[in-house]
Amino acid sequence: MAEVTDLLVYKKKRHRRKIIKTAVAIVLILTVTYVISFFLYEGGADDTGSFISGMLSYQGGSGYPVNSPGGSIVGMYSIDGNLAVLNDTNLFFYGMNGGTNSSIQHKYQNPYLASSGSKILLYGQGGKNYSTYQKGKLIKEGNCEYPIFVGDIASNGKYVIATKGDIVQTVVTLFDEKGEELFTWESADKFPTAVSLSKDANELVVGSVSSDGGQLISTIIFMNTKKDKPVAEVALKDELILSLEHISDETLIITDKQVFICDNKGHILHTYSLEGQTLSGFNADKDSVSLLVGNYQNNRSYEL
Repeated sequence: MAEVTDLLVYKKKRHRRKIIKTAVAIVLILTVTYVISFFLYEGGADDTGSFISGMLSYQGGSGYPVNSPGGSIVGMYSIDGNLAVLNDTNLFFYGMNGGTNSSIQHKYQNPYLASSGSKILLYGQGGKNYSTYQKGKLIKEGNCEYPIFVGDIASNGKYVIATKGDIVQTVVTLFDEKGEELFTWESADKFPTAVSLSKDANELVVGSVSSDGGQLISTIIFMNTKKDKPVAEVALKDELILSLEHISDETLIITDKQVFICDNKGHILHTYSLEGQTLSGFNADKDSVSLLVGNYQNNRSYEL
């Protein structure tokens, strides 16, 4: 005799299976969302599309070394997990395995590059044109009225450009991602040598040079882009500023005589003196600073 099915029990089992399937689906969705969000955050990607394109960038290539792209190489940079090589005609991007992901052709005679996360500012020093990119995709092309000295870009897409002024010596302007002016600072007697923006573009540091009685004076100006006047200034006599780099809420400054760190109010927190040695090269990022000191021509040795 066939077994009689209890419809009430059957409905309860089917309802239970449906709940379990729904729960499993929700867990899977949350897990995938978490994984993508984690890599977006850790990798510095700005959206899912950037994350996917970044993952794809690791494909291709047979490993390093790779042949030089040719031309006169100006600089090499690490941008959003890729190697970027800038020469006198193009900016090339290479993945983890040495494959060429993309390239940007430029027409700048003296090209310089600044980057933060996936954002790139490319300009010609001494020229009047510049362009901004995200992962190789053009965002903005701009033209300045006067020649460009230096520039920098924040990870949110805001960027700063220091140019020669009409009446004043220097005009430093902060723009939003669309190229709208947000903040301007001018100087009648200071020549800019370096600028650095914080990640949110709320803090701006300008390195400059001037003269006083025939003596070289370097001045570091600390600014809050929400305020009209500088927050603080640090003056250095007979010392040349080589690099400014924001690290969290602090700024790393490298000169030809010392390395030091300041907070956003200009207070010196840490310092390292070169003690009269010649600085022949350096590399600085958020994790470490490397200095190559000495004069090989005279002493046949360097110290790292």
